[in-house]
Amino acid sequence: MNITEILTLSSWEERLVELKQADKIEKTPADNRKYYNGEHEISTDPDRKDFDVPIYEITPDGEVAMNEQTGKPVQTGTKTIKRTRTVLNYPYQIVETAVAMVVGKNVDLILTNSEKTPAIEEAFKIFKQQWNKAKLDTFNKKMARTLFIETKCAEFMFFEDGDADKDIKIMLFSKENGDDIWMHFDDNRRADALTRIFTKRGVVNGKAEDIEVTQVYTAENLYEKLGQAEFTEEKNPYRKNTWVYYAQEQPEFSSVKQIIKKQEYVHSQHSDVNVRIGNPPVVIEGNVGSLPDYDSDVKIINTKPQEDQDGKMIPSKVYLLDTKAAPESVKLEMERNDQYIYKFTWPDLSWLLTGSKAGALSGTAIKLMFTAAEAKIVTKLEVLEDLSRRISVMKAMLQFARDGAFEELEIEVKFNSILPENLTEITEMLSTAVMSKITSKQNAQRNLSYNENPAAINDEINEEEDITGIAVNP
Repeated sequence: MNITEILTLSSWEERLVELKQADKIEKTPADNRKYYNGEHEISTDPDRKDFDVPIYEITPDGEVAMNEQTGKPVQTGTKTIKRTRTVLNYPYQIVETAVAMVVGKNVDLILTNSEKTPAIEEAFKIFKQQWNKAKLDTFNKKMARTLFIETKCAEFMFFEDGDADKDIKIMLFSKENGDDIWMHFDDNRRADALTRIFTKRGVVNGKAEDIEVTQVYTAENLYEKLGQAEFTEEKNPYRKNTWVYYAQEQPEFSSVKQIIKKQEYVHSQHSDVNVRIGNPPVVIEGNVGSLPDYDSDVKIINTKPQEDQDGKMIPSKVYLLDTKAAPESVKLEMERNDQYIYKFTWPDLSWLLTGSKAGALSGTAIKLMFTAAEAKIVTKLEVLEDLSRRISVMKAMLQFARDGAFEELEIEVKFNSILPENLTEITEMLSTAVMSKITSKQNAQRNLSYNENPAAINDEINEEEDITGIAVNP
């Protein structure tokens, strides 16, 4: 069923039911966000809660005082034993690493028109200015972070009322921002409607109240309902969807939640053991002369000789009751859990620091270390493929608001890696490819990261060749 057919249903209640049927896999953005923020099972597990132990009265002889009537120890109070409930927030590091590796470095906008007329060049210049004014490279990181946690989000582009400059603005629809969203697809799996429900403050009968707002965006219209009012209809002047929807099946950390849970329990139990054996009790055999002050730097216990059963004087002893630490198997389990968590998600970037301490690593060597992560980036870019739709929406909006050849623009989005590169190796490789006529000079220039504006660089090279009469890049 497509949006045109849905709008023929007799009531908006029926229409909204249909519009919310699109997600085949149940998504839980609120629960995912809580887990990302450190709300893990171990924090509230009743088996890990604190517990009380009794405190008994001790006689001058060091014995437990007994109640003469009941024959039971005399209890003077209780002491709370604190249990360790360590939350290891791997989800935060997993998501932040994914964001950094996928969109951490600003994307490149590349004009790919075969014929670059002055009008197209000017339109492309304005397009890039709008991209930068809207801070879309920063927005990409926020959008990706939300997607990797909540598994779905949408971006909405608009012009502010009264903005004479007609600068494109962008906002993010997400659970963190208070939005519940549903995408509807027609029978050909093309997105044709976005439903958004959120709450805002408004004035009702002279009083400030929370008002539930329901919006349905289509290429033709915006349908909106405020509180108990009826739906209103407003034409979409761009005749195009001005939103882009992103979704993935599971959050980035879903595959390792059980391993994280295991790691937290092992770590917490091990920490409890350390509390008990890390500060071992003092055992005294014999008589104590004096105990050290609580705040003394060097603690000395003076002892007195004691008399044995034969009347001989023997020295008293003081020693620590030492216990063996956790077995190697516990240490091995914790190390393996840590390895599995990063193996099945995103790598721990601290490896770069470890590698640099061990010796100099070339860009090529580092990239080989992160081959698995590079493979994940490729699959993740499939999810972000809809970023190209943003280009299409922006072109349509700019064409509507300004004169120019915006609809003629052919723009490619190039994602860049944060991993360091060996520029010498890349330059030599591209130079060889050009000389072998495997690729063109312009394509080689586009693939060099230190060429911020390949077209301008190419013009400069041509000018230098005209002046000197020597081909710079034969």
